[in-house]
Amino acid sequence: MSNPEKPAIAFAPPSLASNPEFVAKITNLINAVYLETESDFFLGSVNRVSTDEVHSFIRSGELAICWRAGSTKAEASEVMGCIKTSMLNGQTGQFGLLACDPAFQGTGVGWGLIRFAEEFAKNHHGAERMQLELLFPRDWHHPFKTRLADWYGRAGYELVRSVDMVHQFPQIAPALAKPADFRVYQKKL
Repeated sequence: MSNPEKPAIAFAPPSLASNPEFVAKITNLINAVYLETESDFFLGSVNRVSTDEVHSFIRSGELAICWRAGSTKAEASEVMGCIKTSMLNGQTGQFGLLACDPAFQGTGVGWGLIRFAEEFAKNHHGAERMQLELLFPRDWHHPFKTRLADWYGRAGYELVRSVDMVHQFPQIAPALAKPADFRVYQKKL
């Protein structure tokens, strides 16, 4: 029995920023995943990213893509998930906008994307820590966010601080439906 090929994770080639179908696919994937998991936090629907932002992330080499095994790494239909990664400073990398196509949730795509971001920060930038930020309910329960915080904990991330969303992002205050915090997690690499 042969081993099936593993999905490939790589930064989106900057040329894909000029492909409207690809940029729209990534933008829609991120916004759909976050709308599903964060709709209880906001009044109405709030988009996490715009096509202009995704275009910029691709152009600047900050958006890594998980591609189907054997794909050409050029077609929007071959995307399984994505993650944005960058450096906060000389010692700390960060990731965000982790999104996995629902058809591939539970298959290791998310873990693979996080490992890719961590290894890139450590091996290419000498990062000693990796950071992520999580929108989290303050005085109410959100089952998905609790599972996600536990998932990050299993990946080695520890809570380092929690800040009121209204203080951190005052422009978001009018859109918040319930009290929420902005939790910052870090992991030693």
